[in-house]
Amino acid sequence: MMRHRWVMPCTTAIMALAVSVMLAKQAASGTQGRDPVPPTVSFNDKDRQVTRTWYEVHQLNPPAGFRASDRLSPLAESQLKEGLVLDQVLRGQIHPVPSDLLHLLAPPPGIYRYAIVGWHLVLIDDSYRVFDVIHVGHVR
Repeated sequence: MMRHRWVMPCTTAIMALAVSVMLAKQAASGTQGRDPVPPTVSFNDKDRQVTRTWYEVHQLNPPAGFRASDRLSPLAESQLKEGLVLDQVLRGQIHPVPSDLLHLLAPPPGIYRYAIVGWHLVLIDDSYRVFDVIHVGHVR
């Protein structure tokens, strides 16, 4: 009989401890049921100037991503902006950043990477979400 008297208080104490640990983890992470807010990641003025200068030097013999056949449709062009997740069509148009341009840019932070999409230098994450765009070859 004595054994049964301790089962309920111990079970309650263990459950209370588990709940308090879970709440402490949520409070420490700051999420408390929300999706974490991604950090602000973008190109700086130096990146934009370096890219413009690089393009001026290479416009007579452009690499993949900057050729006439690589231009986006007007609709895709208007949609390529911060917050867009690249669809399968745009993912198929991704080109690597030319190495000489890549060496001029600051390394992208963490999980982010640079890519060329239809005359645009984009900063994307592993989910293909666009965080910033430099429109190359024309003023926007």
